[in-house]
Amino acid sequence: MLGKLETGLQQIFDSSQEARLDDALPLSMVREHWLSQIDEHSLSQRFLAGAVNFATLMPMRAIPFQRVCLLGMNDGDYPRSQPPLDFDLMGNDYRPGDRSRREDDRYLFLEALLSARQQLYISWVGKNQTDNSDMPPSVLVGQLRDHLDAGWQPEEGASLVDALTTTHPLQPFSRAYFNNAASRLFTYAHEWRTLHQARPLKASQGTLPAPQRLLESLTLSQLGRFLQEPVRTFFNTRLGVYFEQEAIAELDAEPFTLDGLQNWQLQDQLIAAQRQAVDQGEPRIDALHATLERFQGQGVLAIGAFGERMREALAEPMETLFNHYAQALEEWPIALAETLPVRLEAACGLTLEDQLGELRENTQGQRCRLLLLSSSLVKNKQYHWHHLLRHWVAHLAGNLKGPMTTQLLSKAGNVTLEPLDADTARAYLETQLAAYARGLQTPLPLAPKAAFAWLTTLQKAKNNAPDDAYSAAEKIYEDGRYHSGEATQSAYMSHQWPHFETLYQAHTDQGDHFLGLMEALYAPLIQAVKKV
Repeated sequence: MLGKLETGLQQIFDSSQEARLDDALPLSMVREHWLSQIDEHSLSQRFLAGAVNFATLMPMRAIPFQRVCLLGMNDGDYPRSQPPLDFDLMGNDYRPGDRSRREDDRYLFLEALLSARQQLYISWVGKNQTDNSDMPPSVLVGQLRDHLDAGWQPEEGASLVDALTTTHPLQPFSRAYFNNAASRLFTYAHEWRTLHQARPLKASQGTLPAPQRLLESLTLSQLGRFLQEPVRTFFNTRLGVYFEQEAIAELDAEPFTLDGLQNWQLQDQLIAAQRQAVDQGEPRIDALHATLERFQGQGVLAIGAFGERMREALAEPMETLFNHYAQALEEWPIALAETLPVRLEAACGLTLEDQLGELRENTQGQRCRLLLLSSSLVKNKQYHWHHLLRHWVAHLAGNLKGPMTTQLLSKAGNVTLEPLDADTARAYLETQLAAYARGLQTPLPLAPKAAFAWLTTLQKAKNNAPDDAYSAAEKIYEDGRYHSGEATQSAYMSHQWPHFETLYQAHTDQGDHFLGLMEALYAPLIQAVKKV
């Protein structure tokens, strides 16, 4: 083992010299690469290297073992078939005495069978994954099964082969794994056991009661995510269901452009590095270039001219953003080192508990929470309300113990939330927490983007036209000719309410509906931002 460690370390050193890598590397990166080299398998591994040995069926390996397991003995896969090469004259003119690979595999199968001292385990795919029809095993396994049926029979009269064969379901979540304790079926996927346990239902409502353990404590970020998409909170928190598909990394793909998520993540790291430099009195430009160089070294950015364009696009909004930040620092010059504890025990049984940071004061002792965001808050004179919801919740929590201003600076638009009365902030939070508690019982019929489109349309209309508001919300929620709707962007909303009409007409057993939830949860934010 020490020799493999030294060899792996020497390979890392040689590769670093060839790549002219002189920068210091974090220990976590070196450790991961070093250990991964040790875990790599090589063709020079010894056959008898441990208690469990993995090998292909090869001649001269008929060594007795207590247990022999033959895996993948499917029809057509074994005996192995190799098409003859064009220049192989023996392939088309077989004569007695010539080597036959199929006969070799039959002999190897016999050797493996005779090598088992206590148990012989043979597995194959016995069910079609498409239509669940039966699939035969290898011809050799079929001959072995026929021989056992012809020569032996249990006392109870059943077939010996049926008694020795265990048919596993195709899916690890099959009910057969968990319902019959006496069955020979077993699985290591124990997380599926709770799926088949009986769950009590309310006889009158038919909705799942929210477990008490989910209602003990709640953070500001959890409440903010709920406001951003209530139906997603129900599926994730209450049911443990996630509709997102895991992104498969394309190792051979070279990046030439950054998508929206990548651009947001990189700019968020850029802003954090520059803000730390400004707060510590260090040059901001040096931090900007150092972070971009780190991105380049990580392989996130493309090489050559494409990489330069990426760097310019990432750095372009930083000058304006930090000019606004400098003005805000002049207005709020005193940084508070301590965080502000937040705790609210709501009447619905929920407890909101968290800490607020990024706090500053002015010379008069007034408080402000100053945040730099990589998101765009205002674009084409339109507020991106869904980006404000999490900060709105934190703003309300910060005003529970006295007036507090929230300043949000982004690369496109700034928003200032003025202080609120403590009782007003508490009432808004109580309403949100009560909605959260109901949202764990059943999906709440609410879509943020459609709701804000409805509210802003009513605010602009002079004669309070509900038909115009309905059309605006429907346009945002459903797909258009040149845009994808809110339902398409969220698998949870499209699953629950594929069309805006079904969302608008939906009513829960608690009496929640789209218009009522929209007025209670989102209208106060518009009033606070636009001061109406």
